[in-house]
Amino acid sequence: MCRSGPERVTWNKFRTEYEQKVVSKHERSTQEQIRIGLDHFERIARPVRVGTITRKTIDNYIVQRRKERGRKKGSTVSPSII
Repeated sequence: MCRSGPERVTWNKFRTEYEQKVVSKHERSTQEQIRIGLDHFERIARPVRVGTITRKTIDNYIVQRRKERGRKKGSTVSPSII
């Protein structure tokens, strides 16, 4: 996808290319869901470079995301949408 090694590619460059080359090929409703998921990941994990995203980064994202408020009062986010 990105020409330089993943350790050097910025998150913003990766996301822009991913949205152009992959997300744009999906139905509009799916595109929106993918973007929402990427927005959550950005907000919680705050990636700067793709090469810095590790298993620990993803595990920490999952832990934090699961603590967030769900749609129903008193609920948390469903694990199936993380």
